[in-house]
Amino acid sequence: MQKKGLQESRDADTVGYTHLAIEVESEQRVDELTAYCRERGIPLSVEKVHYDGGFYESAFQDPDGNTFEITYINRMISPLL
Repeated sequence: MQKKGLQESRDADTVGYTHLAIEVESEQRVDELTAYCRERGIPLSVEKVHYDGGFYESAFQDPDGNTFEITYINRMISPLL
């Protein structure tokens, strides 16, 4: 979503959110939602990637360029998050 009258900026020094992460209950759920996006032709910028710290995710952008992550966090590896 964009508010009318705002100037477009993707600078690293811009204040505000860079993305929205939605945490799900399992890696399987990330896989299911990734398949859901693919079946509907939603382009994925990240697809089923494991990161250090127990993170597993896929990501896509909405038509306005906002990034949404579908994320599972393994609490055995990152219990404090």
